Amino acid sequence: MYIFNLPISVTLLLIVILVAESALPPKSRESFKQEKSPVRLDDVLRNTLGASGFGGLWIPGSNDTLRVISGSDVWEYNVAQKSNRTVVERTVFEERFGNQGLGLSFSADNEYILVEHSRRSLWRHSYLAKYDIYHISSGDFTILQPKGFETKPQEELQLVKWSPTLHSLVFIYMNNIYYKSSHGQSDTSEQITSDGNDAVFNGISDWVYEEEMFGSPVALWFSTDSSNLAFVKFNDSQVEFYQWPLYGEPGVRETAYPAYEPLRYPKAGRDNPVVSLHIVKLNNPTSHTQIVYPVDQDKSLQYYIAAVTFATPNNLILQTMNRHQSQSVWNYCNCQDSRCVEIYNYSQKNGWIDAHTPTISSNGSIFLTIQPVAQGSGATGKSYNHIVAVSTSNRNNHVRTVSSGEFNVDSILGWDEANNKIYFVGSGMHANASERHVYSVNAEGANSSPVCISCALKTEENENCRSHSFSFSANYQLYQHSCRGPGVPEITTKWRSNDSVAHIWMTNSALRERLETKLLPTTKDVEVDIADGLFKAKVRLYLPPNFDESKKYPLLIDVYAGPDSQKISEDFKVDWGTYLASSQGIIYGSIDARGSGRQSTDLKFAVYRNLGSVEVEDQIFVTKHLVNTLSYIDANKTAIWGWSYGGYVTAMVLGKDYENIFKCGVSVAPVSSWLYYDTIYTERYMGLPTDDDNWLGYNSSSVMNNLGNIKTKQFLLIHGNADDNVHYQHSMMLARAMEQADIMFNQLSYPEENHGINGPGMRRHLYHSIEKFLNSRECFGNRSPDSKSHGSTFRLDSFSLLFTSVSVIFSCYKKL
Repeated sequence: MYIFNLPISVTLLLIVILVAESALPPKSRESFKQEKSPVRLDDVLRNTLGASGFGGLWIPGSNDTLRVISGSDVWEYNVAQKSNRTVVERTVFEERFGNQGLGLSFSADNEYILVEHSRRSLWRHSYLAKYDIYHISSGDFTILQPKGFETKPQEELQLVKWSPTLHSLVFIYMNNIYYKSSHGQSDTSEQITSDGNDAVFNGISDWVYEEEMFGSPVALWFSTDSSNLAFVKFNDSQVEFYQWPLYGEPGVRETAYPAYEPLRYPKAGRDNPVVSLHIVKLNNPTSHTQIVYPVDQDKSLQYYIAAVTFATPNNLILQTMNRHQSQSVWNYCNCQDSRCVEIYNYSQKNGWIDAHTPTISSNGSIFLTIQPVAQGSGATGKSYNHIVAVSTSNRNNHVRTVSSGEFNVDSILGWDEANNKIYFVGSGMHANASERHVYSVNAEGANSSPVCISCALKTEENENCRSHSFSFSANYQLYQHSCRGPGVPEITTKWRSNDSVAHIWMTNSALRERLETKLLPTTKDVEVDIADGLFKAKVRLYLPPNFDESKKYPLLIDVYAGPDSQKISEDFKVDWGTYLASSQGIIYGSIDARGSGRQSTDLKFAVYRNLGSVEVEDQIFVTKHLVNTLSYIDANKTAIWGWSYGGYVTAMVLGKDYENIFKCGVSVAPVSSWLYYDTIYTERYMGLPTDDDNWLGYNSSSVMNNLGNIKTKQFLLIHGNADDNVHYQHSMMLARAMEQADIMFNQLSYPEENHGINGPGMRRHLYHSIEKFLNSRECFGNRSPDSKSHGSTFRLDSFSLLFTSVSVIFSCYKKL
């Protein structure tokens, strides 16, 4: 019997399928529309799942107005009046500079805009660029050039900085300082210094100060009224060179012989730059005097200038440190007679001192800094970084601890003198290092308990925010609030009186929608007792989507573990680890243990003079604990990887892991011996590599002296040959030692690449290479597609199922 020219058996089967489809609940029918996909590597490389920022800053001195730079548009928004006005439209800049990226900054009187263009990177923070000055009222542009170059092609400058009043500026060209007070077409600059060369740097940091002390190329400062300029002179003439080859592009005749890039780079125990502080009276900028200060530190060991800040128009505060960075001397210097007096001398016996830019009271009589302060008493009492107030004049009882508590102060945001409040950023209470909160404390108190301003703040989506950034208006009545995580970041302006929202700037709603389509890992936080219970290691694991505790998963530990560093935070991020957990079914984890920051200084100082010791042991011990206590971790598929200091720790872990907790590891741009790293960083934590100081510590901390067990592991060594920070020499020395010991390993070099290995296409190649290594037979064991499963990523909806079924049945029937 046939119906519609089909056998009745086929017809009945189709009817059954139709009835079954109609019986599906709506949720099942709709689920295919909400099917989520794993995070792709392209999502990470192209930052398609990254949060957008906001280019708004308070106008200096303003109580309620923000200046917003969006692209090349510049406009101002008055928060109190809820009004905005356009300052400059982008077409003004596009006509002159095209669509290139620009940096815009305003003079103090808001009459001029400095336009930075044609930027070319140098080191981590420094760069060369060309600068034009735009006069807002007339619409005229003036090219910023050194004196004598006005009619020549535009020169690249190293640094330009506006004065804090009116519209004068200073700039640096070829390591010399120039001053310009006005910006008409015929106005020229005046040259302040003339001895700048490849070994003498005026007002601009040399490599080691930029990287390790100032964290910036800026080494000059205006007085508050713009009458004086202080600058540091760096004499690197005794600093030795390191150089590396520049191979150029393949197949080019001109690069048959490589060029070489030289860099004055002081390595541990070698000669440092000689530094001096100078004052220029800007009413006579062609002459300057050297500040004379009573250096308590041993000059033969070349002391450091750690901080310079003007307290009044004619007085500045200068912080110097000894070469070990264990003693800090604060000086109060008079610009009129160029002499200083010591006002505070602080030493750290079992650790180092971190440099902090001081916060100065409006009359210059008190400055605030941050240093370790003991909390509690007895054997259980630990020290945490807290705010200390120092009087610049009263020598009796002139140091006062302002804040207290079992948490860490990171930085001071501002001092509201009208209301006697100091605002600062710190870790969560009870040393919750992953959180970042904003607090206020009584400025006139002693050992006062702070008030957490941000702890109760939520996002516009009513989500908890555990990582905050604030920026206050001039009178502290309004603040820019950036919630940085753990959820999708957002930026608002709030009233300080009741923390209510005055304006919403950025909610990243589009990002939130994109994330809804992705299979994201879930997090698991663990604490593990270390050092016989004296400290706790913090662990964060990213578990693959659709995680099943009954299954086994590979574990990859992402390590840094450098002194005072932190891997675990509440900041929002979608990175390579997110991709591995989401797409590759790998548990991705990090451990903050001894040596890490934002907890007690006791924990931080545990690595002092002994790098490569307890921070390495803790990675092994904690991972062993995880493997033994979490049944879903595959003990046969555990790996570790790290970059820079993390690459160093990875290699040391593999060398010291005699229990075979880790099967393989990847070191990217690792330190291999502290003899090859720079003075300021290395000697801060290790002292000097001399027989009468810490040669034994240097010797025991070398990877080359800890290779015994690395031959039982699989090891991938990666480095860029143009790395100015951790030189390629480190990996070559390590490779040489392993070859001499007949240790088999894998190696990958990136010509022309610096410490970040982020040239065009390089990061993609790097990640693909590491992923291939991890999934090899020797590491995670040639994992099959099923073993990488993150749950179902393909499911037919009911209509597709019906259509497919009918098609198959009809095709089969026609073949009969």
